[in-house]
Amino acid sequence: MPGIRTDRGLDRLVNFTDASVAIAITLLVLPLIDLVTDGTERSAGSLLTQEGGTFLAFGISFVVIASFWVGHHRVFEHLQDYSKAMLWANFLWLASIVFIPFTTQLLADEGTDDPAVNALYISTMVVTTGSLALIEWLAVRDTELQRPEVRGTLSPAVPWWRWGSCSSRSCSPWSYRPSGCSGCSCCSCPRH
Repeated sequence: MPGIRTDRGLDRLVNFTDASVAIAITLLVLPLIDLVTDGTERSAGSLLTQEGGTFLAFGISFVVIASFWVGHHRVFEHLQDYSKAMLWANFLWLASIVFIPFTTQLLADEGTDDPAVNALYISTMVVTTGSLALIEWLAVRDTELQRPEVRGTLSPAVPWWRWGSCSSRSCSPWSYRPSGCSGCSCCSCPRH
């Protein structure tokens, strides 16, 4: 049976994704709330001193999730539709995003001395990055998914072998650039 999709299909996918990311970020703060509602009286200074690792894990993971969301947003800003493969890649991306609060709590509780905890956190980052790269690849490959004003002109901004080699903060593997752009020497991103 052929799939029937409404004009709102992409909006629903993006809204669902945005809501799931918002929930994941909210879940990050729950351990912090538990710290102040556990019945133990302590000053703000002692709380920060005793639970510094928990606060650090929260801050780092908040920035990580926000950065992944920005990359996802940049990809979907150029789309007018999605494919079944993109939908499932997006669900994989979401699964890894909503898993980050769990791995963050493990890091806060167990510290970075446990190789299994480190491997789990890093593996989650690899799955998140890989699934977003797959979404981007699907978006670039299928020009029918692209908005008319960018159709056929999109290509990944940074080849995978140059990820992390650019000193510019606006240069990321999730930014699009028109084909043939010759912006800067690191990634040809038109913002430079």
